[in-house]
Amino acid sequence: MAVPIGTNCVTKIEDSFMDLLASTAAFQAWTSTASKAAALARIYIDALPEPAVVPEYDASEWSAYFPLALIMQPADGEQVRLSATSHGEGWEYHVASKIGVSFLRFRTSGISLQQEIRNIRNEIGDIVEDMADGSGRAGNYGFTSASPSGGTFEPAETFSDLANLGSMIGWEWSFSRDDGAT
Repeated sequence: MAVPIGTNCVTKIEDSFMDLLASTAAFQAWTSTASKAAALARIYIDALPEPAVVPEYDASEWSAYFPLALIMQPADGEQVRLSATSHGEGWEYHVASKIGVSFLRFRTSGISLQQEIRNIRNEIGDIVEDMADGSGRAGNYGFTSASPSGGTFEPAETFSDLANLGSMIGWEWSFSRDDGAT
């Protein structure tokens, strides 16, 4: 199911970020997708779709979502900051934004956790570098900083009830910008 198009400073920023991420060759390669449209289908906002048969996913439905990017509230909790200033002749509004993203995939069988951590750092690092190359171009989200908001992790707590469907690994990042006057 398609996500409705953004209509305000929060959701338009999310849309612009998703467009940038989906348009990168590195994200498309990581998700084994051949187009921006197919890559967009691997980006979720705040949650994955509900299972076809509630309350549980079956193994094939679950595995079809991965690898993925999950856009969420940044670790520090501040996604958008609106501020206004007046110089005696009206107001200027400024928007600063931050996007939190968890990149998640299933672990590769037969390799050590240390190898797995290095692999995902290489994979996601390539995606971030690719995003930096397209940042602010062709109407894409232009971030002024990007940094890991934590180390690589195995999201056991988030998906503990789904552990029987496969072991995962991920890496969280934050992307931010100050849009200036609007």
